Amino acid sequence: MRVIVSGGGSGGHIYPALALIEYIRRIEPDAEFLYVGMKTKMEGKIVEQAGIPFEHIAVKGLRGKFTFQNVQAVSLLGAGIVKARKIIKQFKPDLVIGTGGYVSAPVVFAASRMHIATAVFDADHSPGKANSFLAKYADRVFVSYPEAVEKFPHPHRVVVSGNPRGTSAAYYAQKHPKSAHHRKHITVLGGSLGAQRLNEAMIDLLKVAQTYIYDFTFVTGEQYYQEVFAALPEASHKAEILPYTDDTLGLINNSDLVVSRSGATTLAEIAALHTPAILIPSPNVTNGEQLANAKVFEAKGAAILLADEDLSADTLWQAISKVLDHNEQSIMMTSSMAEMAQPDAAEIIYQTMKKVVASKRK
Repeated sequence: MRVIVSGGGSGGHIYPALALIEYIRRIEPDAEFLYVGMKTKMEGKIVEQAGIPFEHIAVKGLRGKFTFQNVQAVSLLGAGIVKARKIIKQFKPDLVIGTGGYVSAPVVFAASRMHIATAVFDADHSPGKANSFLAKYADRVFVSYPEAVEKFPHPHRVVVSGNPRGTSAAYYAQKHPKSAHHRKHITVLGGSLGAQRLNEAMIDLLKVAQTYIYDFTFVTGEQYYQEVFAALPEASHKAEILPYTDDTLGLINNSDLVVSRSGATTLAEIAALHTPAILIPSPNVTNGEQLANAKVFEAKGAAILLADEDLSADTLWQAISKVLDHNEQSIMMTSSMAEMAQPDAAEIIYQTMKKVVASKRK
């Protein structure tokens, strides 16, 4: 099978795409892949490191009212569709999959007009702008949550698959069983771009001696790293402070507790690795998606929800203590998190689209 995958702008769009590629490669070792994205965005660096062939398309998102920027965005979209058609003609894919972000729009749209099997994946409770547009043209739409089905046009084409990043995380867990620690370990993740308020709370927390009954790995986000590191000169030998990690699965799997934003892809990883969590939804995400995600996990008893406006060193420490100072609480949350896992997501997408590809060949 020859597959084009497109998604970008954030880790939540990129890592599900890479998870699909990883799964299909395990099933079809001879499959060939091409990733289409923007080389100036996150996907350019991440996909290059993964060793996957990459083609660049320039796009820009539409925002609000009629503006020069929106005129430019429409112009870039048109040019993007033209380039996407050229890429598709050259690569000759059997399947084109978009995983979100504006860059996927011209690619999936062009493929659909060329009668190639197409799919989009949307990780959240409500569709993003690109996926909402593409759902009108794609053969199938895959979603993480049942609540998302009716929010797309043509609900009969929508399949509840779960997030394929959960498949990658479950596979990782099989290969790397959790090991017991002499001291309990906490990983703090601010998301792919970092989270200033969480970083500020962690700076205050790590200045308090009592916190060192636990080990910490603290991922600050690259733009905040120097500021955080400078603020914690005494903490560097007590906590591992990182600007960024491409080993999120390893960090989560090595943890007794994760403190994190509540992006859908991060939650798929945490659930698959059966790790209790304190979730701090970002207030800056469209449609309150992270809050909706966190409420689902809180309701199932898998996580503690801590609102961003309530976040401080004190409230964070109280939440940490509630989980790790009481073994019964930790065990219950671990069990609940395991029930939230979606280890078969990539298989559902692959098997469904394999049938669509076969029908297109008839």
